[in-house]
Amino acid sequence: MNEPTIDPATQYWDAVRATAERDLGSNLGEGTIVIPSRDREGSTVVVAYPGSGFTLVWCAPAVADRLAELAGPIPLTGVEFLEATKEMGAKHVGDGHHRVLPSPVELTADPSTEIIQLDRDNTEHRALIQRLVDASSEDDLDESELEMDNLDSAIVVALRDGEIASFASARPWEVGPRFDDIGVITHPDHRGHRLGSQVVAELCRRQQSAGRLMFYNCDVQNAGSNRLAETVGFTLVCRVTGVSLPAE
Repeated sequence: MNEPTIDPATQYWDAVRATAERDLGSNLGEGTIVIPSRDREGSTVVVAYPGSGFTLVWCAPAVADRLAELAGPIPLTGVEFLEATKEMGAKHVGDGHHRVLPSPVELTADPSTEIIQLDRDNTEHRALIQRLVDASSEDDLDESELEMDNLDSAIVVALRDGEIASFASARPWEVGPRFDDIGVITHPDHRGHRLGSQVVAELCRRQQSAGRLMFYNCDVQNAGSNRLAETVGFTLVCRVTGVSLPAE
């Protein structure tokens, strides 16, 4: 008998809880829980994950004591978390939309668009990627996490006149390794033609066929990236809120 399929949204929260319990060293209860994590060592950034019945507040171990007053039986909303940490002198650094792909991707590429897979170890392919990097802003590169010294193993691009017009890649999500975390960037000269959604859709199609789950994270204020995710079929599972605490 086949085992029942667990939907990606449930698997997202299972992954978040499992990582939180690993960092905490115990099972999670309900309410607002401060989670000191060695993975965040040296950082003053604190991120709240409001869930169903709980809110996880992830931070570096060194700042956990400063956040102890947030812990309690009532799960804080993102707004309440922000207000409480602002009273501690924290600065809001942004909110993120976490999305997962609930079913096989259905969006198909425009037949006129040439979409291919690249090999990060291929010299010619790396040269193509380098030219895209050279044409992109630092903000766009940061948003897509595109670094020549740390290229993802799964890369799909759309080509125009032999050059990369749009680029999408995936790597295992640090919180839930069964998920692939997607990055996407479109060349400044080729924006507004839905190329980003086409390369992300093709990347998802390939990764899903290999048994991977798909995860998409972008800033709440990034209208284009949010629109792309919705076009491909991603659904919202969590709105995370990040703040930066002042140095003591």
